[in-house]
Amino acid sequence: MALGKGLKAEGHRCVDPIVAWWRGRGYRMALKGLADGEYMVKMDVPYVPQFASRELIYDYIHLNYDGKNDPKWESFGSENVEDYAFWSHRVCALACLKMAIGAYRGDTSSPSLWELVQEGLEMGGYRLRDEEGNWIDEGWYVAAQVKLAEKYGLKMIGHPYASPLGICQAIRDGYLVAATVTPELGERVPQSRRYGGH
Repeated sequence: MALGKGLKAEGHRCVDPIVAWWRGRGYRMALKGLADGEYMVKMDVPYVPQFASRELIYDYIHLNYDGKNDPKWESFGSENVEDYAFWSHRVCALACLKMAIGAYRGDTSSPSLWELVQEGLEMGGYRLRDEEGNWIDEGWYVAAQVKLAEKYGLKMIGHPYASPLGICQAIRDGYLVAATVTPELGERVPQSRRYGGH
């Protein structure tokens, strides 16, 4: 199984730049003549971190912080700290969805991250083990995220690869964008060649 995942990741490294270049032609034409400057989606998007304590995010990502010690774990919505500690590392996609729900429906009607986990699991959106019981921990399936979004009145479209120009066009057109990136993206350090993961 690990070999298959490694081949898939390497395939993406080779194929994705070609796909980006090919799709980029259309994006370049659509964005041609767009004035330089900042472009933002015109709505209030609440920030929702996957970890309960924002001030501990660096520690979670770089220092293997144990979520069982997070003093704000209850804000996640789970009934026990063990569920929070396990799932908080696996809800970055759901945190993005929660932000979109909050933006479109208002923060007060937004479900907790734990509610989204439970609903996503009911939809078969996450597999921890394969048919033989081996640990696989594959991450959230896009199909379940799309169903969850629909449940909350949103339309979500998944793309296997989103080029920077494609993201620019989506933002210009007023869409929210969530992208799979490495956790270090945005930090002022050299980036690893890891693919996805957050």
